[in-house]
Amino acid sequence: MELQSIFSLGLQHDDEQVATWQRLLGYGGGLLTAIGAISLHLWLQHLGITHYHLMVFSLALVLSGWLFGFGPSVVTAAICGLAAIFFVHLNVSSPADLLGLSLYMLTCLGICLIVGRQRLMRLALERTVGELNLAKEQAENAREAAERASEAKEQFLHLMSHELRTPLQSITMSTYVLRQDLSNPQIAAQRLRRIDLAVRTLSDMIDNVVDSARLVTGQLQLDCRSIDLAFVIRSAVELMTPVAEAKQITLMSDIKADGVPIIGDPERLRECVCNLLENAIKFSAQGQEVRISLRRMGSSAEVQVTDRGDGIAPEFLPRVFERFAQANPSRQRRGGLGLGLSIVKHIVELHSGKIVAESEGKNRGASFTILLPYRLPTTSQPHP
Repeated sequence: MELQSIFSLGLQHDDEQVATWQRLLGYGGGLLTAIGAISLHLWLQHLGITHYHLMVFSLALVLSGWLFGFGPSVVTAAICGLAAIFFVHLNVSSPADLLGLSLYMLTCLGICLIVGRQRLMRLALERTVGELNLAKEQAENAREAAERASEAKEQFLHLMSHELRTPLQSITMSTYVLRQDLSNPQIAAQRLRRIDLAVRTLSDMIDNVVDSARLVTGQLQLDCRSIDLAFVIRSAVELMTPVAEAKQITLMSDIKADGVPIIGDPERLRECVCNLLENAIKFSAQGQEVRISLRRMGSSAEVQVTDRGDGIAPEFLPRVFERFAQANPSRQRRGGLGLGLSIVKHIVELHSGKIVAESEGKNRGASFTILLPYRLPTTSQPHP
């Protein structure tokens, strides 16, 4: 209630102001408690009950001390003491009545002190219990995160060994065939293409591992300058078109805006777009369509990659950008180390942007949307 009152007054939420308003509200609560006790006394007096007024005031003191603390309960005691003089009609000129009133006030102050200390102990105990529960929850979350990280690293090592073995075996077999017979140019060219593909696959995996390590340690540097985002996306589509054609997938480009100038690293942004397109192609079946679009959205440029492939399960969607995360690495392997999307997310965030993944579920396709803010240069012209 105190914090809501503070918020409604539009005050800053620093600790000193909160403490000040809590004290003021506490004293106000003590005043209202005393007024309530006096009103109850007058109502009992109206009913003809005149022998329990001091009990009513004492209960008000206990309530004020328990709810608001020692200071507000002293205010309640002072007001109730004055009420005892004016409404109970004590004769303060009489030594006996004056002594009785003094003893009553001292008793009230003692009650206030005891109840106030009990309130502080109760609040301290509640705070301690809350801190213990929070620490327990944080420890449980840390344990679960450590278990997930350990499991992810084990999966990564398994996938790394598997993914490295495949291109190395291709290189070994192709090299062996070339050594055995170089007289057939067609076979030699085919084997050289396989070696080239395997080497590029190994290079991409190593680059992903290195980039992931640099991102974790904060050592990844961006070469930011004025660029045309539309040109970057078109070049990424051009690079990924042969990959899509090899799998008989149609790659559709829908760029509504010509010339979208932003400040960014063109190579890293091209890497992000290529990674998203490669993922979409990888998890799409033959004959399906992968679409990429670029639009102006207020103060941001929106890049969206959509496919109608395998989709993402709802339980995995929140973890899709985690390092080493794969929905089901043991079944229907598609290749990859589970690093690509985490790298994309970090690079987009380094550009002050954000990326969102959406999917209606398994076999319903997926959509990845990148939002990059416009940071237009004042003098230089955008160039690719």
